[in-house]
Amino acid sequence: MLNFQHLCKFFVLLVLTVVSSAQIPYSPQEGDIVFQNLKTSFGGGVQDATDSPWAHVGVVVREGEKWMVLEAVFTGVKLNSLQSFLQRAKYRVGVRRMQDLHPSIWERMRSRAMSHLGKSYDRPFVLDDLDQIYCSELLYDLINYGFEQKRIDGSPMDFTQAWEYWTRYFERLGQEIPQGEPGVSPQDIWDYDPASTVYRFKTPKRRFEELYSQQN
Repeated sequence: MLNFQHLCKFFVLLVLTVVSSAQIPYSPQEGDIVFQNLKTSFGGGVQDATDSPWAHVGVVVREGEKWMVLEAVFTGVKLNSLQSFLQRAKYRVGVRRMQDLHPSIWERMRSRAMSHLGKSYDRPFVLDDLDQIYCSELLYDLINYGFEQKRIDGSPMDFTQAWEYWTRYFERLGQEIPQGEPGVSPQDIWDYDPASTVYRFKTPKRRFEELYSQQN
């Protein structure tokens, strides 16, 4: 007969199982491009400068039985669990899936992506200098390595919509703001045409608007 302590342990395990199964709000696949909306000063600086909800981006890989995200963060290029990626953004995430991603192409792309593991973060955002790498540059390199006919081009960076923040940021680096220099943002990766949206978080306002439109 189960005693109270055993019942408590059973209940906790049951709750954890239900919670863990609900922590990934979509069915992941390798190669999925995952985006974060972040409520941080850096995240706000990226989102304001690029007029975008997206501050950060990574790519999903599978390691054994675990879903992981390869991403370039301030501490370098790392593999973190998909669940921790989602939780870090409080589930304010989006997912884009590359179309016609043949397994042989993905294996080449995956190998390329993993070759960046351990590199330091590219704080000045110097595109195509792969000794250091920033988040969207990682995806830019990965996509352009895998799809020669469906490439992403860099475009002039514009910091004017968050000039005060980026002035302080680059002053700490001892550098001028690279206004107009080529770069690539999370929004540029989101706009990559050969990918489609498989998941995107909804704000309470959007939920209200959807409910209202259904009633009228």
